[in-house]
Amino acid sequence: MAAVVTKPVVVPRLLYIGDVPVEHTVAGSTLLFRNLQTYPAEKLWICELAEVSKPERRLPGVNYVHLPLGARRLAHTRFAGISSIWRQATTRLMVGKIIRRAEHFRPEAVLTVAHGWSWHTAALAAQALKLPLHLIVHDHPPISCNLPARLQFWTERRFQVVYRQAVSRLCISPWMESFYREQYGVAGSCLYPCRAADAPVYPEPPEPRPGRSFTLGFAGTITDGYADALRLAAAALEPLGGQILIYSHQNEKSVARLGLRLPNVHIKPTIPYGQLLEEFRKNTDVLFLPLSFRPEDQIWMITSFQSKLADYTLTGLPIFIFGPAYASAVQWARENQDVAEVVDNPDAEALAKALTRLLGDEALRRQLGKNASEIGKKCFQENCRQYFLGHLCQEKITIYEKN
Repeated sequence: MAAVVTKPVVVPRLLYIGDVPVEHTVAGSTLLFRNLQTYPAEKLWICELAEVSKPERRLPGVNYVHLPLGARRLAHTRFAGISSIWRQATTRLMVGKIIRRAEHFRPEAVLTVAHGWSWHTAALAAQALKLPLHLIVHDHPPISCNLPARLQFWTERRFQVVYRQAVSRLCISPWMESFYREQYGVAGSCLYPCRAADAPVYPEPPEPRPGRSFTLGFAGTITDGYADALRLAAAALEPLGGQILIYSHQNEKSVARLGLRLPNVHIKPTIPYGQLLEEFRKNTDVLFLPLSFRPEDQIWMITSFQSKLADYTLTGLPIFIFGPAYASAVQWARENQDVAEVVDNPDAEALAKALTRLLGDEALRRQLGKNASEIGKKCFQENCRQYFLGHLCQEKITIYEKN
């Protein structure tokens, strides 16, 4: 009987062009970092056009280059809309510069993330080089581009063209993929957030914390809608003697504006994810996922998927999701029965009842934590990274002749 020979997977020489820095921090940056964590360093070239990654957070051995964009500083001021208008009008100007800088690398495919405006530059560069474009969508571009609402149709039109141009359209959740399929008439694929290659494995939920204040844990950026949910939770916890422990990059001014200077809300700086998981297991009883009930955030809630769930489900702790029924994270919890406690309406009484139930039922918390761990393995484990690499390999095209 003849032996079966398995050919090694040959990944393309990949040129990343985008606003999202490729570093181990939060959200889209973490999604990129983790999916590229095992990519051959010599076959990867990172071109960051907006935020600059910090060297200590980068992929080891990978060539990074930063090509600064004009008006970038305005993006973090009240003139963010003007900065975005200028950037969308000048996306073509960067294409020639990128091609000249990347010529020695001889790319075989282009990767980008639909955030800011550099995804349009990446699409134009892919066209000029006659290379396949691979598009990751983590946030809905018309919302994340910072244009005034009346001008967001500009983004919508360009994104629709680029989405159809891409040979692989990798959406952060099946609900995002469904939304775009209905809007743009082409199918995409679901790429759930991936756990880190060196993620810790906890065989059992953490031990109970008798005699200590019942504590909700949260990590990440706090938007106005999330702050609404956090304030409601803090109010519900107060008569129970409970508190919220938050790890976030928000400064004091931002915390005050969001109304989170509260006696039972404690905000600490972000820390590396491995340390964060240990802190959660040691200092919290339930991990909290606050979402936005604001009408203006509806499309964002439908299309986005909170990548922190990949890490939350590692801890063995129970998860409590507080958000509207149409939010993708809520739909994920409904599809995976008993993976989390869920309250899908902004009713303070319903929120208080759920928190009281979690506080008083240790067996329920332990079972929810075990369920989350099992479902997390299925949704966010190593196969996510292999799925991503598979898309790149299927569409590989070699344009440059090999010497």
